[in-house]
Amino acid sequence: MLTASEFRTDALSRSDRFDSWRERFEHTMAPSEITSPRAEDFWARQRLLHLEDAWLWPVSVCASRYRRTPRMIRQSDPELLHMSLVLPGSGTVHVDRGGHRSVNDPYDLYFLDTSRPYDVRSHAERPLVGVGVEIPKSRLHLPGTGALDGVLGRRLSGRRGYGALLTRFISHVSDEPDAYRPSDAPRLSGVLVDLVAGLISHELDAEAALPPETRTRNLVLTIRSFILHHFRDPRLTPQTVAAAHHISSRHLHRLFQQEGVTVAALIRHRRLEQAHRDLADPALLDTPVQTIAARCGFTTPAHFSRAFRAAYGVSPASTGRPGSAQTPVGSVGDVGAPLLRGDVAPHPSAHRRGQLLGCEVEGLTPVAGDGAQGRAVEGEGVDPLPGEGQGLPSGNRAPVSQSWTASSSTATARKRPSSENAIAPRRAP
Repeated sequence: MLTASEFRTDALSRSDRFDSWRERFEHTMAPSEITSPRAEDFWARQRLLHLEDAWLWPVSVCASRYRRTPRMIRQSDPELLHMSLVLPGSGTVHVDRGGHRSVNDPYDLYFLDTSRPYDVRSHAERPLVGVGVEIPKSRLHLPGTGALDGVLGRRLSGRRGYGALLTRFISHVSDEPDAYRPSDAPRLSGVLVDLVAGLISHELDAEAALPPETRTRNLVLTIRSFILHHFRDPRLTPQTVAAAHHISSRHLHRLFQQEGVTVAALIRHRRLEQAHRDLADPALLDTPVQTIAARCGFTTPAHFSRAFRAAYGVSPASTGRPGSAQTPVGSVGDVGAPLLRGDVAPHPSAHRRGQLLGCEVEGLTPVAGDGAQGRAVEGEGVDPLPGEGQGLPSGNRAPVSQSWTASSSTATARKRPSSENAIAPRRAP
């Protein structure tokens, strides 16, 4: 498990809660003037997760205000870049940074600099719910001392682009710290810094100023996320992935050669994983095998059957028993397993930062039109985070061929005459 500590005011006497939170906040971020209309009946919950020299802190706290003044900056400055992700269940968050004001709602992001004054306040009658992030500014390779001015205090979207990647990564690590060992912290920290730098550079249109290795890692993360969102489209191939990102197929191959996996394998694995999940879902027991295959991007039943048997060691038709849990052939199990669910079993030399994202985070209810799934911070009384992602121009579901059928006792697919379009559903054994 990642190194973590937890703070809860319900474990303290009522008279000590507000002062204890002020002290906790000072050590988490920076000394600030904190006030609250509920100081006499104050409550807060926070979990602090250490990622080497950076840290995440999921938090839920009653209405409060945080001001950092020039005098406080002169007295003590940890030289941190702070980022907040506002989560469902939170009231609006008002940010005033040097006269620039913004109003932030769930799924919005904003940045603060501990070397600059700020004034942040939550809704007077609703709690502030979110995840804070602290990163030493020295780790961000950005041009000029005033490079951050263009993003500080601004309302940024956590639903698209780098903001969506960052939202999913933060949500997953906050939700499942038990999935990682302390030795994983440097890699997680590297992913976090790269994504934050990518978001800032994108907003400032200064991506060219990032180190080449950071730009490469961010491109790989973006491509993985693209595959996650579009795997259901049967037209998704390495060639279309390369074209969507304005790079050559050869360059795409080189990028993922360093990751120890091919783009074709990523697409195939994501499709098979979703198909396996759907086939084992009791709610889909009456859905024909070929319909599930088509929905997952497979264009022919024979190809799907061969790929499924190679991955799981059984035929698709025999995977409808509730509770069945075949393990993909060649998966690595708990030791060295992919760091996020939905990734492929990694090559032994492929445990790199880029493999930590672009994969599904389970349990998250998508908003209308979105494709990815993930889960918000557990135990903080917040609603799920929606994923982000749009289908390819003509949609992300494959048309279901009415001429496909599969025997309930074999994975061998066959065709019926076109006049026999009715297909028998799978039945429970």
